Amino acid sequence: MAALAQVDAQKMKGAQCGAHRRTHCSNGSLQRFTHPLSRCLQSPQKQHQVCRDRRLGTGSTSCGLQKTTWAGSPSRTPGMYTGQRPLHPTLGICLPKSLSQTPRSPTVRTLAPLGLCSPGEEGRRRGNSRRDQEKCVLRLHLKRMDSLQKQELRKPKIHGAVQVSPYQPPTLASLQRLLWVRRTSTLTHINEVWPNLFLGDAYAARDKSRLIQLGITHVVNVAAGKFQVDTGAKFYRGTPVEYYGIEADDNPFFDLSVYFLPVARYIRDALNTPRSRVLVHCAMGVSRSATIVLAFLMIFENMTLVDAIQTVQAHRDICPNSGFLRQLQVLDNRLRRETGRL
Repeated sequence: MAALAQVDAQKMKGAQCGAHRRTHCSNGSLQRFTHPLSRCLQSPQKQHQVCRDRRLGTGSTSCGLQKTTWAGSPSRTPGMYTGQRPLHPTLGICLPKSLSQTPRSPTVRTLAPLGLCSPGEEGRRRGNSRRDQEKCVLRLHLKRMDSLQKQELRKPKIHGAVQVSPYQPPTLASLQRLLWVRRTSTLTHINEVWPNLFLGDAYAARDKSRLIQLGITHVVNVAAGKFQVDTGAKFYRGTPVEYYGIEADDNPFFDLSVYFLPVARYIRDALNTPRSRVLVHCAMGVSRSATIVLAFLMIFENMTLVDAIQTVQAHRDICPNSGFLRQLQVLDNRLRRETGRL
């Protein structure tokens, strides 16, 4: 009996120990899994509130909740297993999604200037410093400028090669000043003012021997008439001289311009004849005849009024009256307008 009682006591003791072990094991397992499970059952806001309180108490900035990893499960990004956004490391609060995401640095693509320089693979491998790119751009820019200059040199510069300044018509006062300032030292009866064109007075027109000696073949009398230089075609009969007469008065109101073109044509045709010479004269050989010679040089020799005066005055003193000068001004303006220089 005593042995049976001892055996029963041992069984009872063993059962109590087993029950205690099971209870201890169950309590341990419960304690082991209570903390993570309870945290999983808690709301996300409460979980982060607990983590923030613990960090503030310990002075730590890391969240223990975010470091918990389930056994046998792959590691996850902190704060992602609860479906929440990560906490700010210093503020300890959840940031909005737009602020919590790391901003991506914008991709800057540097486009090479058109036709200048594009970095190759070797340049990309070694970085292509900005200074090297600038040197490359500058070098190719200089090459382009050189090529453009060579192209410009090859182009024939036809249009705009010489810009002719617009012609300024002279005033009456400037013409009179020009006539009085430039005067020759000597005055003779007849002078050659243009190749084979002579300018003289009435005395030279009446000297037939002198005319034949000079080889004069044509005589233009701008002072023809009974009360002026009355030579006429009969006066030169028996000589090789051809006569052309104009009855003009040395008067500022006399219109001598009506004879400019016909007399200029006669002089041109005479000078175009081989071995021909022309004498244009009036009474003094300074006003009427000089005006006709100036008109001829302006019409058929393409001279301006100033150029014609300077050409004639280099060989003989002339002095057209003010009326004739105004008529020459009108002719000068018309000729410059027709040639496009006015």
